[in-house]
This record gives sequence, structure tokens and C-alpha cells, in this order.
Amino acid sequence: ENGYLRNYQIQFHFIPYPCQTVPGEYISKYIEPKHRRFCTTTGRTDTLEKVKKQVPDANLIIYASLWKTQVAEKLPKIINYLQIKKDQRLIVIGNKFFGNMLIQDYFHMSSKELRKLRNDVGTKTLEINSILQRRLGGRISFIDPHKLVCGNRSTSCPIFTNNLQLISYDGRHLTKAGARYVGKILFQKTVLGKI
Repeated sequence: ENGYLRNYQIQFHFIPYPCQTVPGEYISKYIEPKHRRFCTTTGRTDTLEKVKKQVPDANLIIYASLWKTQVAEKLPKIINYLQIKKDQRLIVIGNKFFGNMLIQDYFHMSSKELRKLRNDVGTKTLEINSILQRRLGGRISFIDPHKLVCGNRSTSCPIFTNNLQLISYDGRHLTKAGARYVGKILFQKTVLGKI
């Protein structure tokens, strides 16, 4: 949304949350029975096999997801499977969560109240990002968007940008204004700003 990657040719692959797996392991361990047909036969989702075919052509790989805990634990195995070379740059972006949105309630609040408003987000995002940080190392750059936007070890997050635009419409997905807001923070305060 901010045009930071305008000089890059970008290839995007989408593996939905229910379809996350670890190569070489039984999918039944990761994909619930109700999602197996969608994840394995519809052709509407990418796979790590498809991603692996394009990895050799990439200079920069940004791996972002709503991480499942058991997949976050095995991320080094996934990275080994993708055969990322030493001259390729890998950035892993952790989870973000802005809590449950009660949009109807916000209409009745003053600007001052909205600026101070924060949602309780619990500890799951903190726990998964901690796993990712612990499991990744060496030449892999890890970015914790929760820490940057919500505060270090904070269990609450802002709901609105500084100019009172909604960051997320459902707690997970960003609004256009939210993408600009979060993107600016990530590109100003992390390795993303140096690519």
C-alpha cells in the first residue's frame, strides 16, 4: 500500500491457514478432516511443492502467515525443504492480532476515546512469535509485527491509527489504512527498510 516494493517483481503464493503442513509428515497431523478436500484437491490453494519450484529464481523471500503453533515449531524443517541458498535473503514475518472488532460500538466514541482504545488480544500471538524467534536463527531475519505495533510483550493492541482510521476490520486482516500504518512501521523499524 505504501509502494515500498515497487522496484521488485513480486510472485505471491497463498497457502490458507487450514492447509498449512510440514513436508514429509502426514497431513492428518496438520489438516483437519473437514478441510482436507479443499486443501488437497481443489487447486484453489498453493502448496509448498509449488513454492519450492520458484524459490531458485528469488533474490528475496518473505514468508508471512497466520502461523499454526505446530507449523511454527517446524519452520526450520520447512526452510530446509525449500532449499533456500546462501545468496538468497529470507525474512519471516510473525503473527499479528488486533482482537475482536466491535465496530458498532466505535461510532459512539469520541476521538479522544478512540485514540486511547486498545483491544485485549491474549497471549497466543506472543507465544507463536516467541517460538518463531527461538526456532529461527543465523541468516534468517525475523520480524515481530505484534511487538512493533502493539508493544513488547503487550497483551493489548491499538484499534485505530494515529489519524483514527481502523487498522483491522476483523482482528486479523488489515484495512487499506491499516496496511499503510503497519507497513510504514515495519519498513521504518526493521530490515525491510534496507531491501
